[in-house]
Amino acid sequence: MKNYEINSEKSIKGFFEDLYVTYNVAFHPDDEIELDSISEEENEHLNKTMIQCFRYCNNNDLDIYQIGMRVQNKEWKRRGIWS
Repeated sequence: MKNYEINSEKSIKGFFEDLYVTYNVAFHPDDEIELDSISEEENEHLNKTMIQCFRYCNNNDLDIYQIGMRVQNKEWKRRGIWS
């Protein structure tokens, strides 16, 4: 289980990219992560990391949804879903 240190916009993007690439999941920051392919402990770890992302964004006047959309668009282009 990867330990994420959420301390910048870049670290949030890295976490979001891992959700797409490592866990192969499309997600919305508001939704709880519940993947059958990983343990309950790892699901909880990912959800706690998402909470850290929200806290960092709130404390630093960043829009978590805009960050998520940029990462999603990049991933969709990589997969050929969106050109």
